[in-house]
This record gives sequence, C-alpha cells and structure tokens, in this order.
Amino acid sequence: LHDFVWDMKDETITFKNESGGRGDFISIHPDKDSLYFQGDTAFYDLKTNELKIGGVDLIQTCDAFIYTEDGNVEISKGGIMDTLRNAKIIANTTNKYHVINRATVNLMGKKDYRATGFYEYNIGNREQEIEFANIIGTRVGKGKRSEKKTVTRADGEVTELDTFYIDHKTE
Repeated sequence: LHDFVWDMKDETITFKNESGGRGDFISIHPDKDSLYFQGDTAFYDLKTNELKIGGVDLIQTCDAFIYTEDGNVEISKGGIMDTLRNAKIIANTTNKYHVINRATVNLMGKKDYRATGFYEYNIGNREQEIEFANIIGTRVGKGKRSEKKTVTRADGEVTELDTFYIDHKTE
C-alpha cells in the first residue's frame, strides 16, 4: 500500500492505495512461518500496536483457503490474529473438494490453524452438513519441521437420528 496518512496527534497510520493495487501482509514472527495474505486497506494504531486490514479475500494456511466473512482481519499486539468468525474453509487448495461453512477459525501461522464449522456433504439435491468441532490444520510426516507437508483433518459425528445419506441410495 503506497499511500498513507500519519495522524501524529492520534498516533495512527491509515494505509491505502489510490492506484487500486493491493497490499502484501507477511508475518515476520518466527512461529508464524511467514503467513502471507493481501488486503486493500490497513489501519495501524501506534499506541496499542493493533493492525486492522480490510479487503482480505482469502488467507492460505496449511492445505486450505480461509475466506473471511467480511474481508476484515485484525491483528493484536504480538502478531496474534483475532479469531475469524463465520468464515469459510475450502480444503484442499488443489482439488477444493471440502467446504466447511460457518467456521470459527484461529490462525496461528502458515502451517497451523484450529477451527470449528459445518462440513458440506451434499448428495444430489439433498443438502446435508456435519458439525466438526475439531478441525486441525497442521504439519505431518517425518523430517525437519520446516519441510513437513501440511494437512487439514477434522472429525464429526453422525447419528441414526440425523437421516444422513452417504450416497443416493445409502442412508
């Protein structure tokens, strides 16, 4: 973001880009693994060290895309991202087979997140969902921590009372 207004009295900086470009935001905190995303605007409070970013389309973490509800992301002192509410998770980033709606997401870094949400499992015209109370995006496998692949894993429960179909003919 090339344009900014520094309000010295209020100790704030407002960032924007009059030419329509987007700003790159990257964490330099060693535990965040260079978490990166883009946004259209930013507001930084020098007194509280809080950063508010607007126009965020998505954030990639592990093997998932996280879409915010309103395009806003807030980062508190120490580089801690506020919980994203009513977000959408799409995993994996290659096939995009898995959609989790109404998600509550805590992003800890580029290779680490925790969430809850409702997994879409639609069969034809039958719209179904499974509540996932424990969604984890993390590193897996052997080797150096920095070189491990990442995956999203989750679990949910379906009971007999749910009238749930795994295909067109099987309940």
